[in-house]
Amino acid sequence: MARKENASFEKSGQRRSLSIDEALKRISELEGQITSISNEINTIKSDLEDKIGSNAPTIANPTLQFLLKDETVKAEIRRSGSSGQYGLSIVYTDEDGTNHFYNLVNHLGERQFPPLDHASTEWTYGPGTSTEYGHCRIIDNLNTSTNSTGYALSAHQGYVLEQKFGTVQIMSIGYLNADSSTFVDDGELWTDVAATIPETYGATNYYFVPISSNYGAVTQIVMNGRSVTCTVRNISGASHSCRVRGLAVACKAV
Repeated sequence: MARKENASFEKSGQRRSLSIDEALKRISELEGQITSISNEINTIKSDLEDKIGSNAPTIANPTLQFLLKDETVKAEIRRSGSSGQYGLSIVYTDEDGTNHFYNLVNHLGERQFPPLDHASTEWTYGPGTSTEYGHCRIIDNLNTSTNSTGYALSAHQGYVLEQKFGTVQIMSIGYLNADSSTFVDDGELWTDVAATIPETYGATNYYFVPISSNYGAVTQIVMNGRSVTCTVRNISGASHSCRVRGLAVACKAV
């Protein structure tokens, strides 16, 4: 015979009776739900241990990953540095699988990247040179006799140069290096610092404006068509060759 015993059950403020079979069925369902929740907890715990380490709350190697291309992690924000001196870096993985680190903050909490507006009176963010792009400070004169890293002529000096040539049409302006073929002692003259200005179509006259000279001071410039010859006095204190850097100007009268 089926069991007639009943079990009480409350729902929505009302009390009703369940048979033993119904009660056992409900208990079985609850056990299944508890097992499912337990499995989810274990999965989350395992994931956390991968990120945090088994001895929480000590963080092992926290990262914030970015899916940048084709669902592939190409970059992540990662803790960097050694114990006691951890910073924060962006790690980018290129197409060859090579990691490139870009520091964000050091272990002192100091920013390791320039702000968007980073004009400065110092060379904090790198000056431009003859071989590297960088920051330059504008100068508004033509008085520099040697090469000066991180400086550039102002637009006003373009006007000044144009006025120096009278009523002419500037056809081209470019940098030109004039080099010596000899070494001279301190105080002596280089008389062979020479170069040829590249031809510009339509130009009738060519000029050379020295900007800087390593080891010397320019004392004379002789133009012969497109040929430039500079006389330079060695003021370096030692024997050297010489290079004069300047602007090559091609123009025609108008």
